[in-house]
Amino acid sequence: MSSSAYLPVALSNVTGLFSLSNGVRVQSQRGSCHNKYTTAISCLSGKTVNADLRVYSPPGNKPVKNGMIVFVVAKASFPSNGSAIMDAAHFAPFPGDPAALDYKVCCSSLPSLTALTLF
Repeated sequence: MSSSAYLPVALSNVTGLFSLSNGVRVQSQRGSCHNKYTTAISCLSGKTVNADLRVYSPPGNKPVKNGMIVFVVAKASFPSNGSAIMDAAHFAPFPGDPAALDYKVCCSSLPSLTALTLF
């Protein structure tokens, strides 16, 4: 194997509110299904880290709409050469239509709860 197969990776737990986009349904070769989204992790330093969020679910579960705000508890890996990858252990969307003005106004007042716990 090449040395690139052993790239440094940081692991952590991530808990917080995330805005999701580009949701797609993915089926693996092993038969498991998940919804995959793009999002970002906002760090206390002001830096933003791009992330992919995977939410494993039974067949037939559709991805949520673009702009949906969700509360997530996830395992995360941070490869040194790309976007973070998060696997959700808990996934709770805020109800409503993310395209509606009242949803955007309501969600804009939510505090940023993203907190990283490295282990």
